[in-house]
Amino acid sequence: MMRIGSHGTNSTHSTNLSNESYLPNWANWTNEPEKFANLMLTLIFKENYLLDNLIRSLENKFVTEGGYSENLTKRRLDEKFKNYRK
Repeated sequence: MMRIGSHGTNSTHSTNLSNESYLPNWANWTNEPEKFANLMLTLIFKENYLLDNLIRSLENKFVTEGGYSENLTKRRLDEKFKNYRK
């Protein structure tokens, strides 16, 4: 048994790591050059997919919510005119 704790808390729970049959055997993937190359290509495609989704999401957020400077200017002007109206 291994004790695994959550970062920043005092709680811990036990985890049984003796049954590792569900884990992939990475040695088989890294010993043969063709399998290793296929693994690297697969990981690169996955990374590109995730990065494309992140970029698309950030673009949509920028279009709908504006950029940092734009929002900062808006907040400053709102605060300025709020004090001006008093």
